[in-house]
Parts: sequence; structure tokens; C-alpha cells
Amino acid sequence: MRKVLFPYCIFFILYACLCARVAVSMDSVTRFAANRLAEAELFSTVNSITGATYPWDELDRISAFINEESEHITTAAGKSGKAKPDNIANRRAALKSATTVRDEALRDISSVIDTSKYAPGESGRPIIIFNSLSWKRTDVVEADVEFDVPVDAFYIVDRTGARVAFQLTTNNVDIPFTSARVYMIAGDVPATGYSVFYPVPSQKFPVDYRPARLKGTWIENDLYRIESEPGECGGLGSIYGKKLNKEFMRDDIGVGNDVVAIVNKAAAHETRSDNNEKKKEERTIWYLNDSVPKNISLIHGAVFDRIVVVSNPVYETTGRNGSGRNVEKKLKKKIFPEIVRETTIYRSPEIRRIDFTTYINAFDGADIRLMAMFPLTITNGVLLSEKRLTALTNNWVDYGPGQSVDFIDDRGNVVGSYPMNICEIIVPADKDVERMADELAAALSVRGVETTKVRADNAAGGEYDGFSISLGVGGNNEFTNNIEEYFTYAERNIIKSGIAANGVGTMFAKSAGSIIAASGNKSPHVLVLEAADSASLRKKIDVVVEQLKKSGNIVLPIRVNASGFIATAPEYGFALLGAGGTYVSVDADDRMKIPFLHASDELSEETEDDSRGDKYRYAVVPHAGDWRDAGLIREGYEYNFPLIAVSEGLHSGSLPGSVSFISIDGRSTIMYGLKPLGSNGKEYGKMTEPEGRIAVKIFNYSDMTATADLEFFIPLRNIAGVDEATIGKEPVSEKNGDRRFAISLKPFERKTLILTTEDDRIEFIPSVEKNEAGVK
Repeated sequence: MRKVLFPYCIFFILYACLCARVAVSMDSVTRFAANRLAEAELFSTVNSITGATYPWDELDRISAFINEESEHITTAAGKSGKAKPDNIANRRAALKSATTVRDEALRDISSVIDTSKYAPGESGRPIIIFNSLSWKRTDVVEADVEFDVPVDAFYIVDRTGARVAFQLTTNNVDIPFTSARVYMIAGDVPATGYSVFYPVPSQKFPVDYRPARLKGTWIENDLYRIESEPGECGGLGSIYGKKLNKEFMRDDIGVGNDVVAIVNKAAAHETRSDNNEKKKEERTIWYLNDSVPKNISLIHGAVFDRIVVVSNPVYETTGRNGSGRNVEKKLKKKIFPEIVRETTIYRSPEIRRIDFTTYINAFDGADIRLMAMFPLTITNGVLLSEKRLTALTNNWVDYGPGQSVDFIDDRGNVVGSYPMNICEIIVPADKDVERMADELAAALSVRGVETTKVRADNAAGGEYDGFSISLGVGGNNEFTNNIEEYFTYAERNIIKSGIAANGVGTMFAKSAGSIIAASGNKSPHVLVLEAADSASLRKKIDVVVEQLKKSGNIVLPIRVNASGFIATAPEYGFALLGAGGTYVSVDADDRMKIPFLHASDELSEETEDDSRGDKYRYAVVPHAGDWRDAGLIREGYEYNFPLIAVSEGLHSGSLPGSVSFISIDGRSTIMYGLKPLGSNGKEYGKMTEPEGRIAVKIFNYSDMTATADLEFFIPLRNIAGVDEATIGKEPVSEKNGDRRFAISLKPFERKTLILTTEDDRIEFIPSVEKNEAGVK
């Protein structure tokens, strides 16, 4: 058991590559299509088990296109971080195709569900709510309610007859009517399965069925009280956790969900060039809270309460351009389009998210980057990134958060701890040091820490905001040499005394004034390992690798911690959930920001109503304890894979009114792929004939061994392990019944399992002929 919890108190749950900004464009362009493809593969697999044809050609084509498109965008994206319009159009086409395949599979499955067995005496068309995740969940879903004859009112029940909370999506509904669209709270929808709900005609609606627009500046539910500040453009002056008894917004440095506009004239910090000449560069920032809101209103209903703020901000500001002296330079007036910000909380206590949607209309400021900002009362915030929370892709390279740098006193007690979840290893042009860096990177990867190796001469001018390890021998690391200029005499002496005593000087520092910290952002932490010679560095790396193998952590004496970071366990956290995710940052005063990139249509989510402009979604989850206590991994998945509603007729069928097709009950074990064996693509090797077996991809995002039960909805003969080349023949665990198997995963382990059914009933028939080469 770990001695301490992780020390970070602000959690950034985002699909983000923090080492390379160009990757932001690639991720943003493909995020929605990749998620939809995962759903399409999953439900098409289930649909094939019930007797349909698996759409090999369509899904393989979409999968290959997304992978190729990602590589193309990485090459085509320029320094602005924007993807070309034709790439965006292709991404939208992939998203549309994947949606079509998924929806066809859901309609086919719905057609064989017995929707009549639990139907009330009088009912409209049943609503089938599908859950694509591998655990049971309760969440909000948007659904269509339909009746064969006009009705004046209705209520909704589940298959047990219990009433379900709902509200109309609009209050403009003529009575009587035959159809309406609603938000409803679907409770306990089975893991990777569905439940059937029924609209029932009634003489009157339940309370708060119609969304009411009210005057006011605050909303609350059982979990939160949230208040908007009219004097600061409707930004959030307070997010108060009622059960947590904690205020999360720090009002002396700004307001929550403020929109910040940034103009990057060049890099956001001072750099030192090869000729030792300092360069000053320009950056201009506007804050939305500088303007007065056009309107603030509230929406109240049975499902959620919402604050709506409409703004037409106008800015006039000055910037500074330094060339030996500071000279004020007047910038012309910037007139921004209408910005609408929505803050939503839910009536169900099981939904802990606070959802945000920002609409930006007709924006064409190509050189302006907009960001949402949250000033937090929580201190010592540290950047945490987890890809899996926001998009399922075919080429994951990172693992979950988990390990830390632990500082111990003379008695061996852990008195401070710093999280490692993403790491840049900075090396000089020295082959021996590079080999040692590779060994260290491999040891960190096994423990769930994603690493990137960077040459010291490149890192000296970078903008990396995460944790770094800088390796050097005899003063050959330019990066270490540069940041040492910002250290105090006592800090530099830590390294020198270590070299004199042990051959290696070790120091953990916050690079104040760092050349690698973006302007205004929190300075990154750096672990410096400076050796007298290669043999001494080799000895130290061997010690660190052994520590990672035993405990998963790097252990250092407290005297080498010059960073001032000594927290051992968080009381509270504030997680940011991104819809697909982008680059994020933490300011020095613990303000966190999530960007809308260049706020143009090419990188925003599509909206059904084009008049509302570009749409950007994100959410936060205030919580107690660390990310494990709060279950943040699942929160991120639920936000990015919402429940899906299908309207279906009343009929009998071979499937019951509620089913889990496959469930994994381990707290830290998640299924991230379900498809038939024999498909094309990198995941399962070369194209083969369909084999009638199912490949299930699972992973354990915890730094501890996970055990779970995997249960399938039809009898299984066995579950076998698989690697990229060979299908295993032996079961990976003892069989427990014919549908339920016990599984075990090591910390951060990913595993592919092959399910073979008891009666060989699965036939994944190709939808097109293949030639002799196996190519469609």
C-alpha cells in the first residue's frame, strides 16, 4: 500500500499531447470521429451476434482513413496549430460515416428487443437507452418522445413502472402533439447494454417539465451552489461544493469560466539564443470579464438548472514591444462576436459534473486563441493528463497517471511527493547518456509514466509545461546549464556537493523564471541529475530504475527538494473534462485554462443550429481526495461517451427489456475496444478471414494490480490471451460459469482477450468479397 496519496490538487483530465503543440490539431481534428468509430465497432459486433452482417468494409475504411488522416494532419499543420479545411471536411465525413454505421447497428438491435413485455397499458413508442461503456451508469440523455395519436401531456417510466425525471428541450410545444424532444435522466443503464423506457399519455405533465426562463444570477442542487457575477461579464464568482463544504473559485484574481483572448506575437517567454543574446517577445491578453454582459438568465427544469450569459465584448488595449527599452504600442480596437456561455448542473445527485458550453458566433480572428479560465482556491496545482478520458484511438502511446517523486527524511518517512504522469527526459548530444535515458524511459513507461526524449539544445528554447528530468555528464547538458542561472547559490551547491560526495549531484527544483515555462504559466518542475562522469551517472540511473521496479516511485532525500513542493496528499481536487481535449496550462497563481484553439469552425464541434456559432464543450468535477478517490477516469469516459437514445416500436423480440452485453466490474478496469477477430488494421495484424471469435481490449489505469469479473451475455467456451502475433491457446484464468470469467491485470497493463462462444454461434460474415491477396 502506498505511504501517501498523490500530492496534486488540480486535475486536468484531457486528451492532450503536452510536448508538441502541433499534435493538438491532430487530436482535435480526429477526436469525435475516433470516439464514434469505437461505438460503431462495438455495437456492430453485438449486432452481428444477434444475426446481422458485420460491416467489415465500412468500418475498416473509416479506421484506415482516421489513421491516415491523423498522419496527414500532423504533417500539414503549420506553426499556427490549425488544420487545413479539406482535412476538417474529411474528418467530418469520417464522423458522419461512423455515425451512420453505429446508428444502423442500434436500430437493428432495437428491432429484436422485446419492447412490449413491460409496456404500460397505454404507451407511446418505447425509448431504448444504450450505454457503450463497460459499467452501469446513470446520466442525462436527449431523446425523442413519439405517440401514434395526439396527446396533451405524458410522463416517462422505466420497465419497472418507476417514473423518470424529464424536461422538454424547448417550451415551444403546441398541445396536443405527437412528438417532442426531451432531456431525461436514465438510471442504472446496464454496462455495454441498454434499458427500455416508456412515455405514457397523461392529463397533465409532471412538475417542472417545461424549461422556465427566470431572472437571477445563481443556481444550486444538492451538490453545488454556483453564482454568476454581473459586474464581471457574468463569470462565475463562486462554485461552492455543499457536501464538500468547499469554495473552489478564488475571486481576488478573476472569475470562473472567464474567456481569455490571447494574441501570440512570438513565444511567450524570454529565450537565450546560441549567441547568448536575450530576446523579448510580445503577448497581449484580453479578459471577457472586462466587459458588461448583454444578458444573464436562468433556465430551470426537472432535469437541470442552467445559467446563460450573453456577451458582446469590445476591447481596446495596449501591448509592449521590447527592444532595449519598453515602448508602448497602441493596438487597434478589437470587436468580438456574440459569446454565449452556459453553465449546467443536474438534479440527480449521481451526476457530479458541472457542464459548460460556449458558443462563439462568426469569429474570424485567426491569430487569436481563446481560452476558458478558472481561478482556483486550491494551491500547488500540478498538470495531469490522461488521453483515455476523452477519445478512443487506435494508437495509444500513453498510460494512466500514477507514480510520483517521493521525498524522505532521515528516518525514511515520506514527507513530500510530486506526481509523474507525463515526463520530458532532456539529454545532451552524448550516446551513453541517451542510452541511459532510454532505459529510464522504459522503466517509467512500465509504471504508467509517458515520456518524451528531447535534446538539450532543443529544450532550451521550448515551451514544455510538464515535469522534466535533465541528465548530464561533466556539464555537457545545455538545458541544465541555462536553468542553473536562475537557481540560488544554495541550490547550485546541492548539485556540487552531491557530485563531490557521490559522483552525482541531484536536485529537484521549480525552474523559477524558466526558459521553458510559457509566460504566466506555472513554472515546470525539473529533476536534475548531473554526474562527474558516465560511470557515476550509470550507477545513479540503475538505482532509479530499481526504485521504479520495486515501488513505482523515484525516492530522493528531502534535502535535494529545492522546489518548495512538499504536499503529500490533497484534500480537494478540481478536474477538467474535455470533449476531445486540447493543450492546457496552469498559471503561477493556480488559474487553469482550457483553449478553444483558434475558435474557428474548423476545430469546433458541429452544432445543429448554425446560427448559434461554434460550439465548445467542457466540464469540471470538484471533489475530495485524489483522482482515485474521485473516480475521475470513469467521469471522463462518461462525459465523452454519452448515453444514446433510440425510438422504437412496440413488439416482441429475442432480447429482453434490459441487457448488459459485456460488463467488467473492476473499479480500475475499463474496456476500450470490442470487435471481431479477423479485421483489418494495425490492432490485430494482417487481414484474415473472420474467425467467429471476439477480441476485447481492456486496461487497468491504476498503479495497483486489478482484479475483475468479465461477464458476457451468451455462453463462452473460454477466454484466451493474445499478443500482436499469436493467439493464445490457454485460458488466462479459471472459468466461473459459462458466461463469467475472472481476470487480473498488472498496474497499467493493457490486455487483449479473445472470447470463444460455447456453441460457435457467431458468424462474422464479410460484407464484400476479398481477392486472393486479402484486400478489399
